[in-house]
Amino acid sequence: MRGKVDVRWDDESVLPQEFPVDVEYLWRRMTEETLNKARGKLVLDVGCGRAKDLTEVVKECSDVVGVGVEPSEVMLRKAKNHIFGVNDRLHLVYGIAESLPFKDASFDRVVCKGAIDHFYDPEAAISEMARVVRCGGKVIISVANFESLSCKLGRWVHSIKSFFRKDAKDGQHFWEIPPDHVTKFDYHVLKRMCAPHLAITTCVGVCLLTYNSLWRSLLERLPQRASLFLLRLLDRAARMLPSLSDVIVVEASRHRPPRS
Repeated sequence: MRGKVDVRWDDESVLPQEFPVDVEYLWRRMTEETLNKARGKLVLDVGCGRAKDLTEVVKECSDVVGVGVEPSEVMLRKAKNHIFGVNDRLHLVYGIAESLPFKDASFDRVVCKGAIDHFYDPEAAISEMARVVRCGGKVIISVANFESLSCKLGRWVHSIKSFFRKDAKDGQHFWEIPPDHVTKFDYHVLKRMCAPHLAITTCVGVCLLTYNSLWRSLLERLPQRASLFLLRLLDRAARMLPSLSDVIVVEASRHRPPRS
């Protein structure tokens, strides 16, 4: 397993210094939508990275104990810089999502925000999350949707441009999965992977048209209040259209055992 996991992964190589207005809004809403559901006495963050999200959950609720599991030694070292003040209620564990080092039914909430498409076997990770959550507890998974309206439009516009500009230089496009991702997730892939292990109770979308250059150009030209109004408007529409949204957030519970 160790050979399939990047134990030296570092987010410095993938996070820009500044986010465009649409991406900043998307990340904020993704965090809010995920963490608002992550309220329980004992919370596990799978692929916790720097543990910034888990630290916020623990700080907001004085009776919450958080556990973050992360396979990257680099990110675990960085995470230690974020947990001062709550390190008595937040514990970092070196481990992989596909084989969580915890007993069955250990946690009230299990959260995986924007990490599952990095795992070498995401369905095995979902199975493990289902195993370690308690009956009545919740598993919350949020992931980028690579069949979003933004991605569909991006591919369509690119194909038209390429037809007329045969010599156009190509590079990494936002609708293509980045090199540090393993699985291309969309609405149907996420639901299919969850189905054998979890019963989805809610599935909502976050944001529409993020990364679209024309949309971004409009937002940057408008006054801040007007841009925020439009972002909120499309975000409301995205909630009802998870298959077309830029990020999908599912809340699920473990399947009830069959009656004997």
